[in-house]
Amino acid sequence: MSDSQRRLVLHIGMPKTGTTALQKFFYYNRAELLEQGILFPRLFAHENIGHFALAHKLAGTERGRTVSLSVEDLENEISESDATTVLISSETFGSHGIHHPVAERMADLAARMRLDPIIVVFLREQASYIQSLYAQRIKTGYSTDEFDPFVSSFIENEQLKYLTRLIHQVVWCRSDSFV
Repeated sequence: MSDSQRRLVLHIGMPKTGTTALQKFFYYNRAELLEQGILFPRLFAHENIGHFALAHKLAGTERGRTVSLSVEDLENEISESDATTVLISSETFGSHGIHHPVAERMADLAARMRLDPIIVVFLREQASYIQSLYAQRIKTGYSTDEFDPFVSSFIENEQLKYLTRLIHQVVWCRSDSFV
C-alpha cells in the first residue's frame, strides 16, 4: 500500500454528542479495528478522553504522564502500522479558537505522514447542548452558576457558534473531507 492511499480520520467531537462512548469503543477495540485496517494510536490515548493529550501536546499545554511523549513517537507508531486509516479522536481538536495553532500542527502532521485528512464532527442543537452541559457541570460540582449567567457566558464567548469554532479545521482539509 502506498502512503498516498492512507487516510487520517480526525473525530473532533463536539462535546455532549456521545464522544466518550465512541472513544471507549475505539480504545477497547483497538485490536479489532486494526484487523480492519484502522489504527487507533495507542500513544496519547485514554479510554474516556481519546487523544485529548495529543491535542494538548500540539497546543503546548500538555501535563502529566504525556509530557514525555513526543509527536515523533506518534509518527513512528503510525509509520510502523500497515493500517490504511489512522483514527484520532478528541473533542479538544474542535474546541480551540479559530486562530489556534492546533489545527495547523495537525495539518502539518497529516502532510508529513502523507495522510489524506477526513474530519468528522457531530453537532448537537445548541439549546439541548447547553442544557446537558449545565446539568453535567452542576452534577460534578464544576459549576455553581445559575443557569442564565451560565448561558450568558457561552453566548459572550461565542462557544455556541459552531462554524466559528470549527472553521480552523475546515481550512486545512478539502471541503469534501469534512463530515
